[in-house]
Amino acid sequence: MVRNPLAVSRTGRSKAFKQGIGQAGFDNPRENIDPHIKTKAISTKEINKCVNYRFIYTGDSITDEDNLRGTKQWPEVLQTDYPWWATGETFNLAVGGQSANQINNNYASTVSQYAPARDRDDYYFFCLAGTNDLGGGSSVADTYTRLKSIWSQARTDGFKVVAMCLTKVDEGTFPGRNALIDELNVLIASNPALYDYLIRTDIALPDGADTTYFETDGIHPNTAGEERIAYYVNYTMLNQVMHNAEPAFSILSGSFGVGISNPVADIETSGEISGATLRFSVLSGALISGNMYPHRYNQATEPSGAQLSTNELCFWRDSSSGKIYIMYEDIYSGVKKVELT
Repeated sequence: MVRNPLAVSRTGRSKAFKQGIGQAGFDNPRENIDPHIKTKAISTKEINKCVNYRFIYTGDSITDEDNLRGTKQWPEVLQTDYPWWATGETFNLAVGGQSANQINNNYASTVSQYAPARDRDDYYFFCLAGTNDLGGGSSVADTYTRLKSIWSQARTDGFKVVAMCLTKVDEGTFPGRNALIDELNVLIASNPALYDYLIRTDIALPDGADTTYFETDGIHPNTAGEERIAYYVNYTMLNQVMHNAEPAFSILSGSFGVGISNPVADIETSGEISGATLRFSVLSGALISGNMYPHRYNQATEPSGAQLSTNELCFWRDSSSGKIYIMYEDIYSGVKKVELT
């Protein structure tokens, strides 16, 4: 991983350098942060050398590899713990305390130099930002406009753009903040045409008060939290990049998706569902005959264990009540159940 040439080590940086980087805990003026502090001093020859993949990360202290907490950040976890991510170059441009406004305004001078020079290169641009905008008083609408501008600039440069939703915070420490985060995350996920991939980081880390995954400050992920983000990014990206397709099934806020990442209806599909005539409260997609044969169970007890293995889908008719359910399980959401009748 290419590191900031100004940083000798996590503990060996000068006092002035430490004071120059803010945390995403809103403890310093965002506009006083030097947006160029993480610009990499590398030659054009090195940038344009032949590689299959390049991963560019930008954001605040949740992503910043030189964060003052000494935590191994999720981009580093990806490169060291997951083989695919080590096949390309990694450049972490995130700065603690940085806002989406700064990333947007300084994109040309900080990011463009890493853009692909050839169509056959797959360069991925990850942006996890917006927390400091909201914390600094910016509106949700303004923050979303900045993110859209960042994505647009990255696409113009030829990057494959990976949008990322914001992680939640501790509501007790930051009253009312999660409502703004939720509103922004809805906007981020609302128009997939603006980017190439979406990481639902808010699903990976939904509660800043959970000290299993967060520091006691209620906003920064701890080591386990950073590892969880990396695990979720790896799972989402490989499922789509390596297989060049949307995930087979997904669960999001009680909605069930077939062939899409972000279902908004009770049941939503990008293709066809078949096998029976079913009743849905909301349905986006088509119901016709075809060749989909999930497991079916007619029993009084809810399917579990071997009947519903990880990443498995089944229909269950409760023989005692006559109700019919679609059931799904994955490693993030556990078992999810949608009633059909």
